[in-house]
Amino acid sequence: MKFAAAVIGLGNIGQGFDYDCPDSSRVLTHAAAFHYHSGFELVGGVDPDFTVRRRFTMKYGKPAFASIAELWIACSPDVVALCTPTPLHHPTFCEVVAHKPKAIICEKPLAVIPAEGKAMIEAADSAGSLLVVNYMRRFEPGVLELKRRIQTGSLGTFYKGVQWYTKGVLTNGSHFVDLLSFLFGPASRVQVLQTGRPFAEFDCEPDVLVRFGDVDVYFLAAREECFSMRDLWLISDKGDVRYTAAGEIIELRNTQQHPQLSGYTILAESSERIKTDLGRYQLHVAQAIFDALSTGSPVASTGITALSTMEVVQQMMAHSTFEVAHD
Repeated sequence: MKFAAAVIGLGNIGQGFDYDCPDSSRVLTHAAAFHYHSGFELVGGVDPDFTVRRRFTMKYGKPAFASIAELWIACSPDVVALCTPTPLHHPTFCEVVAHKPKAIICEKPLAVIPAEGKAMIEAADSAGSLLVVNYMRRFEPGVLELKRRIQTGSLGTFYKGVQWYTKGVLTNGSHFVDLLSFLFGPASRVQVLQTGRPFAEFDCEPDVLVRFGDVDVYFLAAREECFSMRDLWLISDKGDVRYTAAGEIIELRNTQQHPQLSGYTILAESSERIKTDLGRYQLHVAQAIFDALSTGSPVASTGITALSTMEVVQQMMAHSTFEVAHD
């Protein structure tokens, strides 16, 4: 069984991040995932920019169109990846869902405001279209193993964490709001500690305390113009977890008695690494969509879970301003 798939928006996540990779050793885009996964046939792309349309056709040998209407006349895909800029998610989705594809995978965040997200969920339900949101860490094998160990209690009881992020709390921070909700449960408390600076036209960089289940996590904004940072440090009564390099490294350390100082407990110098596959994250998302369409398997990141993440992020942004930068 194969599903015809198309990509709308041929920028970085559409086709750019792994464009120069000649094989499936890196699968970071929707175009590459549909190209390499045996359950899909990449049939076309859409972008208003002629240059990126030409690049798409040069690499994948498939047509690229200037409009969604042209795509549907030529290809009528079963599955569509929606990779337009965030402010265009809602209007582009409305145009796509009118064609009633089997599935739409929307880039995160689902929309700019929750009202748009709710409308998208309702429209997908009415059309009979599966709505998946690309919070790809919910599908990555290393995260799934970490979640399994947290649930078994083998890593102890977690109570606090620190999440560093850059490039806006909606654009990048939302990835980790979603990840922490996936690991520990829904957010029950949001406290803005500092409003921070605006980022782009619709985002900002607050410092915020968020409670997920019984775990308090401090979201701290670093500056993207200095360097990108997406590192999480979680503390339990038995040790710590470091989720670094945006998730390429998941490192666990246990506690031990201090070798010289009686009565002192410290973190061991040695650590364990959970095997990750973040370099092919989009292939794991494609597999989940294929399983859902072919066998009815549940999907870990849906419009409903993404809407919950969006509502938390909106609370994190509530006291920020988009006119004046704050330090």
